[in-house]
Amino acid sequence: MTFRRWLTGGLAVCAMTASLWARPGTVTTRSGATYQGEITEAEDGKLIVKVRGIDMRIERRDVASVVFVDDEQADFQKKLVALPPRDAKSRLDMARSAFDKKQYDLSRQAAEAALVADPNSKEATDFLVMIRKQQEIERAPKPADHKPPTGNDPLLPDQPATPNTPAAPGGPVDRKTLSADDINVIKQFELGADENNIRATFNNDVRRRFTNKDGGGSLQDFMAEPVGRQVRLILTRAPEMRNDVRIVSDPASIQQFKKLQPSILGGCASSGCHGGANGGKFVLLTPGDGDAAAYTNFYILTQYAKQIEKSKEFMIDRTAPAKSLLLQYALPTDVADFPHPAVPGYKGMFRNANDPRFKAISEWLSGSLQPVSPDYGIKFTPPTATPATTAPAGK
Repeated sequence: MTFRRWLTGGLAVCAMTASLWARPGTVTTRSGATYQGEITEAEDGKLIVKVRGIDMRIERRDVASVVFVDDEQADFQKKLVALPPRDAKSRLDMARSAFDKKQYDLSRQAAEAALVADPNSKEATDFLVMIRKQQEIERAPKPADHKPPTGNDPLLPDQPATPNTPAAPGGPVDRKTLSADDINVIKQFELGADENNIRATFNNDVRRRFTNKDGGGSLQDFMAEPVGRQVRLILTRAPEMRNDVRIVSDPASIQQFKKLQPSILGGCASSGCHGGANGGKFVLLTPGDGDAAAYTNFYILTQYAKQIEKSKEFMIDRTAPAKSLLLQYALPTDVADFPHPAVPGYKGMFRNANDPRFKAISEWLSGSLQPVSPDYGIKFTPPTATPATTAPAGK
């Protein structure tokens, strides 16, 4: 009897052998949290999952399931081989499911199998690219927590030591966020043209209303379309109905942003910089946990611009991603095309453009976002900070 079956059946564990331990796998808790890593059992009976070198101790009563990698891989391969030879869609569904669980090797296998089933599948080709990019992001070193600029930034180990510069005193940051309607609008505008496997709800019988108005086919035919296509058709042909189309999942570009957000916040949104009382007119919400904070931070980044000499430069420049201030301000001043304004001790988040974290942000800007900046039509005043005695920090 495998440990997975034992957990499902809720039987005792006293007969479990030590050979089952120290195996890679996934622990899912009853609250829905998942932990992937090397699984062992502590003397007190708790499960220990080593996640990126950190031991996560989980009470046994909180464990919903444990799936070891070798068991899951065998099940995955069995299901993949059993599919009809030309069934590219089912293989892609398996690839997406594995991707959502961060099982990128299994996801790649299924996506490659989908491409064999349908060599002309652009969806499979694009998904393989997305898997590769995500694996590169996951392998990139994580940034150290960014402290107030001191001249001894841990991200720049070779810079000369200088005395610590204390954070300037200041007033509180107004932590206001976008509304649920605002977030839904961003999801609608950022949804990619090929994103069909999304989750959405359709309120007030909007699909029937749409097909009655559009006259392009029956309701039954329309509902047989992938959800993403249904959403795009309504948004494109009946924009007045858009408020009844609620996208539940995140578009791919926002999924990427959420993964990059810790690096961005760790670099420039600490309490002594643009996440606190010295942030001036450019303030990000930290921590960025939850949809409200994450989407608000995304919106702030997309809307911020600064006049530099005779041109207006954007924090996120979709037409010329390399010019984005999000990238330029992260570089040392002697490397950047648009150096970060002078702030004591700040010499950039990254050494140069070869830093893996810099590359990850650059790839997101150039390859994941919509190429044209959308007009969301959102009425929202970004939060600001009000230092008591000093000028805003930099940006």
